[in-house]
Formats: sequence, structure tokens, C-alpha cells
Amino acid sequence: PDALDALAVAEVMPAQNRPARRRGKRSQDKSSRRARVITGPDRLWRWAGVLAYVLLVGVVFITLGYDVVTNQQGVRGAWQIMSNSLTLLERDAGQIRSYAMLWLFLFTWFAGGILALTQTPGPVEGEEDAGSLKRYLVTLGLYAGLVPIIFLVFTLSHAARLEPGAELGVVRAIGFYFGAVFVMLVAVGLALFKETALPSALLQSATAWIHAFLVPGSLALAVFLTSTLNLGMIQADIYYKQAKFFDRSRLWDTAIRYYHESINLAKDQDFYYLFLGRAYLEKAGTLQDPNERAPFIDRARQALEEARRLNPLNTDHSANLARLYRTQAEMATDPALREQALRRALRYYEDAVSLSPNTAKLYNEWGLIYAMLGEEELAMEKINYSLGLDQRYDETYLFLGNLYLNRGDYAQAAEAYEQAIEINPKRVQAYSALGYAYSRLGRTQEAIEQNQAVLELAPNDYSSRKNLAILYQQLGQIDAALAEARLALELAPPDELPALQSFIAQMEQLQAQGDDS
Repeated sequence: PDALDALAVAEVMPAQNRPARRRGKRSQDKSSRRARVITGPDRLWRWAGVLAYVLLVGVVFITLGYDVVTNQQGVRGAWQIMSNSLTLLERDAGQIRSYAMLWLFLFTWFAGGILALTQTPGPVEGEEDAGSLKRYLVTLGLYAGLVPIIFLVFTLSHAARLEPGAELGVVRAIGFYFGAVFVMLVAVGLALFKETALPSALLQSATAWIHAFLVPGSLALAVFLTSTLNLGMIQADIYYKQAKFFDRSRLWDTAIRYYHESINLAKDQDFYYLFLGRAYLEKAGTLQDPNERAPFIDRARQALEEARRLNPLNTDHSANLARLYRTQAEMATDPALREQALRRALRYYEDAVSLSPNTAKLYNEWGLIYAMLGEEELAMEKINYSLGLDQRYDETYLFLGNLYLNRGDYAQAAEAYEQAIEINPKRVQAYSALGYAYSRLGRTQEAIEQNQAVLELAPNDYSSRKNLAILYQQLGQIDAALAEARLALELAPPDELPALQSFIAQMEQLQAQGDDS
């Protein structure tokens, strides 16, 4: 009974008394954790989260540096290349000073610094609330110091590959970029590995063999897939984009090298062959000797035919082969070879039109071939068909005006050019052609106005300066004619210098006679 009474007393004991003992145990646990002192390496490793974040931001800046830093000005010196990339902007009219890209980098760095504060570790034993400011300052110090160092080390190394004479280095730098990113991500993984709690010892021992295989195996597989499936295509595209830069700069030899590198990495991409063929054709146009031109024209033909073989349904490939033969005809000195090239061009334009029957531009070019062959009725037929497809295409009226001009119908030509200008007020060729038509019609003052309009759009146009000199001379305005002739002399190609110098001498003589009288 006594035992039962004691048990009954234990059962009716107030419930709050029992949890009090458990709360006491938890309090002891918390106290013991608070009492734990972090010393030695652990004090440093608590900053692993901050370090991982800094490295990730470094990856962002490495990527920005690789993407933004170029050498479009062709300067030497890694620092100068980087500075120009961040402060200069290339426009068609030339370079302008712009700090937009620099501000983008600074804003990214500033915003990343604010987010870095969220990675600041908590206090350790003996560190009071006053220590919080010190921890935040350490976080900012790590971020503000390491991110610029990472950016500068990578970007200056990348910029060194862009110096003149090391053109292909920029493309091969993709491997350097991926390597840098890989190293950074491995470092991030190590930092997070140290910061994150590991599985239990039992789990570690049970899966140790899996980890031993998966970690190196996964890394090897990632490197293999990146290099075989992804890196090659990326490299090919970078070669292509670099080639386009030299293409725009009319550095055809370098552009051709880059296009070949693209093709070596991606032999099934037809548009690489397309641009290679164009570069060869443009290179041929810079050569005066027909024997020197011939190999480049032949290589252009081979490249364009390969592009057409890879993608026969692409209209551009047939059209570009037609343009190649048209260019070959324009360069030809033998009448028989000229006609042969033009006939081949006709066949390719027929193929192009069959693929894109509603493209006005193709009919215009098709008509031009007939005009070059002297078959003006067929040329006019193609131009009129083009107008039926699109009556608001200024190029068609330009072609139409040229046909009328060849016939000597200057009034009809002037109307066509006026229509082209109405549709596209910035069409330089239309103003120039209209000025010529007006001059043939005896409308000299209006011809002057058209040539002045050309100079508003293209201030360095040699032909318009020369035309103005002649037109002013026709009106008897010798001073104005002489002024324009002198301006034209600064722009004249070498083969026109003698005639222009003779014209200036005549104007100076007339000016002197006028002063004497």
C-alpha cells in the first residue's frame, strides 16, 4: 500500500514540475554551447561563407571583363586596352567618350558589396555587440579588396591577348576564361565544403567509395563534355565575331584567317562559308592585276558553293553566287569572259527568285544583269515587276532612274530619283544621281543643291566636291569653283590628281584675269 500510495502521489504530481527539469537541461545545453570558444583555424574558417560569396562575384566580373574588353582601336598595352574598352564607344562616325560601361562595373561592384554584408558571420565567444561593426568592416574589406584584384588579374591577362600581332590569342582566350571560372568555382566549393556540416561518420563510411568515384569522375565528364560539345562551337562563334570586326575594318587577310578558324571548328555551318566567300571577293576587289585577282575569286566561288551545298534552300547562297559572277564580270577585261560571267549570274538569280519569289531586291539585281548585257527591255521588265511587289522600296527607283539615264531620258530619270529621295531622304546615291540628271537637263542651280545635299550626309564625298567645282565653273562663279576644287583635291584618289590639279590651275588663271580686269 505504501508503494501504491507513493505511485499515486507520483502520478498526480503537477505536470509543470516535470518539464521544469527538461527546460533546465536545454538551458544547460545552450549554456554549454555559448561557453564553447572558437579558436585557431576555426576563427578563420567562419569567414568561408564570405569568401565563397566574394569568389562568386569574382566570376561575374571575370565574365564581364571577357565580354566587354576588346581592342577595337588596335592599341598596345593591356592597361590601355582595358581603359579604352571601359571609356570609349565605337560609332559609325568614330569614337566617342562614354563612361556607361565603367559605371556598370562600379554599380555592380557597389550592389555586390551591399549583399556581401548578409554573409557576415555571427559573433563568437567573448565578442560583444560592439564587435558587430568590426565584423561588417572585415566583410567589406574582403569584398572590396579581393573582387578588384580578381577582375584586374584576369582582365589584364585577357587584354594582353588582344594586342596587335596576337589576333588569334583573343579567341584562344576562351580556354583561359573557362579555366579561370573553373578554378573559382572549385574554390567556392571548397569554401562551402568547410562551412557546411558534413554527414554523420556512419554515412560517410558507407558512401566513401561512391564519393571517391563520383567527384573526380564528374569533373572529368564535365571537362570532356564542355570541350567537345560546347567549347568548340563557342570558339567557332568567337572566331566568326572577331572576323566580322576585321571585315568591317576592311582587313581582309585577317578576316579570312578568322573565318577559316571558324570553319575548322564547325564545318557544317553554312554561314561561315558565306562570309568567307564574301571576304575573298572583297579582297579580290582590292587587287588591280587580273592574275592576282583570279585565285581569290575562285576561292570565293568555292566557299559560296560549299555554303549552298550545305543549305541549298537558303536564298542568300544562290544570290551571293550570282553577285560573285556579276563582280567577276565587272572586273573582266575580256568581253567574252564578261558575258560568260553575266550569263552565269542570270542562272543563279533565277534559282534565288524561285526560292524567294516575292523579294524585290532580287528582281532589281536580276534586272541589273540584263542592263549590263545591254538587254534593256528585259531589265525594265524585272524592275517593273519589282515595283509591283513593293512600290515603297527606294532602291527600285534608283535602278529605274539608272535605266532611264542609260537611255538618255534625263527627265524620266530625274522623276525616278526624286521618288527614291521621297521614300528615303537619306539615300546619298539618289541625291548624287539626281544632281547629274539635273545638270544634263541644264538645271545647274538645282544640280548644285543636290550635290550640297550629298555633302550634308557624306561630308567627305569626293565626287560631290568635284561636281560642285565644275557646276560653279559653268555658272561663272570662279571663286566658288576654286574653293570646291581645292577641297576635292584633299579627297581625290591618286589617279584623278593630275586632272584636278590642271582644273585648279585653270581656275587660278581665270581668277587672276578677273582680278586684273
